[in-house]
Amino acid sequence: MPTVERSQIYYHGENSDTKRLFGEQLWERICALLQDGSRFATAGQIFKLWFQWDYQTGLYGPRPEHFQEDRYWSMLQSGLLHGFAEQRKYCLGILQSALPKVNSDIHTQHMTFSVEERQFQESRYEKYCTLFEAIVLDRYANQVEACLGDLTILMAESHVHPAWMTTMLSAALNPKVQDGIRKIIGNWYIDFIKLRRGPLASHSDFVIQGFLPWATQGFLFTGTLRVSRDHTICEHGTALSRVIGTLIQELPTISDKREFSRAILQFVVDKRGRIFVYSILYLLEGILHGLRTSSSLGALESNDLALILQVSRHTGLPEIARDFCTTLCMQFFEEASSDTWANLAGYDLLRMKWRDLNNENAPTANLANLEMNLLKLADEGLSPLAAFRQYMESTKYKAVQGVALSEACGYLLKILDSSSSNVSPNDLLPILEAIWDEADTQEYARYIVRLLPPLFFHPRCVETCIEDTEEADTLHELLAKVLTQLHHFAEGRSYLLATLTDSLRRACLMHPQALELLPMEDFLVRFVEHPPAPKDEFLFEVVFAEELETYLPHRTYASYYGQRETHAYANIIDLLNRFPIQQLDVAKRVMDRLLRPWAKQKPPIPIISKWKEAFQLQVMLILTESCVGEEEVDSYLTQYRHALTVESWPRYRYLFEWIVARIYMQYPDRAKEDLLANVSTTGDKDNVPRLVASWIKLSVMVASFQNDCGEYALRLMTHLIPLSASPKVQIRHEAHWSVPIVWDLAEQKGWRTILENPAFKALNEHIRQLDQFTAPATTSRKLKLDPVDDYTLVNIFQGEYMRTDQVELEKVSYEDFMELGVEDERKRFTPPLARIPLGEPLPTPESAAIQRPSLDGISIPTTSATATSSTPLQTKATSIATSLLATPSSLSTSTRPTPLILVASLIDNPTNLGGLSRISEIFGLEALYLRSLDVLGSKDFQSTAVTSHKHLPIKELKVGDVPQWLMEMKRSGYGVVCVEQTDRSFVLGEDADIGDRENGGEGKGRLPEKCVLVLGSEREGVSKEVLVCADRCVEIRQVGVTRSLNVQTAGGIVVWEWWREWGKSYGGSKV
Repeated sequence: MPTVERSQIYYHGENSDTKRLFGEQLWERICALLQDGSRFATAGQIFKLWFQWDYQTGLYGPRPEHFQEDRYWSMLQSGLLHGFAEQRKYCLGILQSALPKVNSDIHTQHMTFSVEERQFQESRYEKYCTLFEAIVLDRYANQVEACLGDLTILMAESHVHPAWMTTMLSAALNPKVQDGIRKIIGNWYIDFIKLRRGPLASHSDFVIQGFLPWATQGFLFTGTLRVSRDHTICEHGTALSRVIGTLIQELPTISDKREFSRAILQFVVDKRGRIFVYSILYLLEGILHGLRTSSSLGALESNDLALILQVSRHTGLPEIARDFCTTLCMQFFEEASSDTWANLAGYDLLRMKWRDLNNENAPTANLANLEMNLLKLADEGLSPLAAFRQYMESTKYKAVQGVALSEACGYLLKILDSSSSNVSPNDLLPILEAIWDEADTQEYARYIVRLLPPLFFHPRCVETCIEDTEEADTLHELLAKVLTQLHHFAEGRSYLLATLTDSLRRACLMHPQALELLPMEDFLVRFVEHPPAPKDEFLFEVVFAEELETYLPHRTYASYYGQRETHAYANIIDLLNRFPIQQLDVAKRVMDRLLRPWAKQKPPIPIISKWKEAFQLQVMLILTESCVGEEEVDSYLTQYRHALTVESWPRYRYLFEWIVARIYMQYPDRAKEDLLANVSTTGDKDNVPRLVASWIKLSVMVASFQNDCGEYALRLMTHLIPLSASPKVQIRHEAHWSVPIVWDLAEQKGWRTILENPAFKALNEHIRQLDQFTAPATTSRKLKLDPVDDYTLVNIFQGEYMRTDQVELEKVSYEDFMELGVEDERKRFTPPLARIPLGEPLPTPESAAIQRPSLDGISIPTTSATATSSTPLQTKATSIATSLLATPSSLSTSTRPTPLILVASLIDNPTNLGGLSRISEIFGLEALYLRSLDVLGSKDFQSTAVTSHKHLPIKELKVGDVPQWLMEMKRSGYGVVCVEQTDRSFVLGEDADIGDRENGGEGKGRLPEKCVLVLGSEREGVSKEVLVCADRCVEIRQVGVTRSLNVQTAGGIVVWEWWREWGKSYGGSKV
């Protein structure tokens, strides 16, 4: 019988048949245990036994025929896929030890090996083991990224069986692996499929079992939504569709394509709703694309179409996504034989939905019966509105209930648009109250709530509530309540924004009193301070609306939800730009409320705050033009200057400077008094450099609109000369940037006093030759700002400053304002004149352009790799075979532990002690001594120790016991060395006493072989009671002025110095 001692298996008896029989029985027993599902918890021990047996030679170890068994390799792959770190190391070790023993070619389902190419194939599998360690076991992100080139080469070759590669990928995408690593590997695989870098036909099982569980996670889709005015795409979703389509195309037979498609559909069905719903659409799109391009749609069978019907009934999709799902599912049936789906349950319902989607005539309210009844009442002399009220009351309000509500709203809008006579509040109020109550009963359904703003804030309704009657006052209260409620809805339902703001803009510009009667001040402040943005679910609706439109051109986003959110911003900005002059008090209150939190900031303030938005400052810039009167100018300038003093984010400072410049344009005399005075005192120690830079920039902007023959510009240039040599970087750079601007202005204006000055000319020529002057602007601080010519809506909301520093998504564009003008013309509405011109459209930067993708066109970052080169891989693990064959009981004193002990009893900081634990374990120290073992439970200790304290002897040594213990160690032959700066310390690693070295002794700066290192506390160092026990003290040579190193850093240096001197005798290797 065998016995297991340390890492070797020994047998009693020398009979070869007995040995061979035992080896066969052991192999069968290993297979039986691993195939027993109840043995999962002990699988690691079974693989350890296999590993020990596999490392035997001759008759004791595996026989050649064992390597021809497919289960030999399939069980290893299962162990790599499902095991913990130690088990996986055993599996890799078995693979490495088995290949040199193979003496004939292997061709099984899970393994191929050619004896003729042994050396090359063994190197490939060795590379595989290295990659598995780095990607699955070590899992450092930078290390995994460095592996991608070699992973591409290995995956593209056929020398490593595909089953091994998909095993590694499945292990890397396991949910127990951190998301960052899974994302790196998952995106690499998407790129690999996209570029078809290798054979793909064998990937089907991996895609279903390993890739799709990762690829259908919601955060991957929501995190890759890309929004522009023209297109909204989900990069991950499009890439997923392309992966599925490409894999289907690469499968060799129609049967394989059908089986793979069926497996994906079954994957969706089996999830039973526990899947990110939008991923289903991308999977369907990929299957459809793959089957259609390979002309295999007609080969689908009835069980395949039954699965598609199950998917089509999936709940949880919003309206457009649901219709797109119906469209995709119907495509499979369009090309399938009718014999396959004729009797399938659910097909008739799918077909009916498809017919409804194909109906190009949008459903409209059937008003025939309503209008007929109202015409009879009109013949009796009643106005249309009074007739409607009487009809509503006669039907006991059924005329506005249920499905009739939308008909009633449509009819009322028709009346208000066509009626030229005054609208009676006695008739209008009860009708609107009934409609609002019914909308509440129907829980403000989408198709109803979109009709409410045009009705309630119709100019005729607003005009009616302005009247001085009791009913008008009640109507005013109703409209105020409706506005507050609809604004609340709009913040969660972005599709409501456009119709609400459009109705309010028209009403307020036609009847300015509405700005006071309605809570427009609160509405505007709330809108600007908390700019509404569409939620992810609505962005996905935009994505699928574009996709649906390719199948059904009449099914656009607008046909479902109306105009996009950018139209709402255009409405609000245009209203502020045309604010009625008789209601400027409202505009001033809005600007004051927006400015207040900015002006009340106290330093230090965070660079980025959640409540801050560039949109707030853009709106203040618009309102400045009409709201800053001469009596308030000093107050506003004081507040804006304070904001410039404390605000540090360049984009916000840029807008504040623009606002102040526009104020100075209105009151140019104040600019002369303020700016040059501030620029001339820039040497004061109290001045903040960024504030001085702002004064310089403002002074340059003001110079462009001073009509004094260049006198102001001359004084400014005189100040810029010394400022160009300022030791403060911000001041110096701003002055450099300003000199050429003032020079160009002087040439334009013909200011000879500047142009003929040799000092100004030399400085201008010097600055224009600097790299920073010609380099593209990377921050808004370097952007030239003309407060006059740049003052357009396009530059305010789309200017280049929005694309520097940190790119910010534009909330509105030139096209939105143009569409607003077209809409006004269509409605025959002429708004008041705008104060700020629109400006010319700006060219779209390449970085902001988003192209609508196809399944063949999604762009994904690629990893370059060639078949002739590979990157050296960092491996933090030691040799697999060495680390696993050696167990604690088998370590001899000739290799470990080292005769080096670290005493840290004088240290009480858990973080430092954790670092010393890690150092001690890595360098194989004999022991680490601490004042108390309680520190091992500290989170600070564990965060730096990682798991080192579990693999290292750590012992307790009280501070008071240290001197006596050191004396005992000295009697045992150890040298005691204190790491401390004293007047008798020797420099670590140096020969202080040449005579001792020449006589065979040790230099006093070198450490003894048997050594006890004592580290002192962070504050007091090594106490005198311990110093008297030391054989010597050493200190680390330093060339800087800092007095000392952190104690764990110092400890690491000293331990490394011991290893440099003595490590080769104790198995030292690279660290």
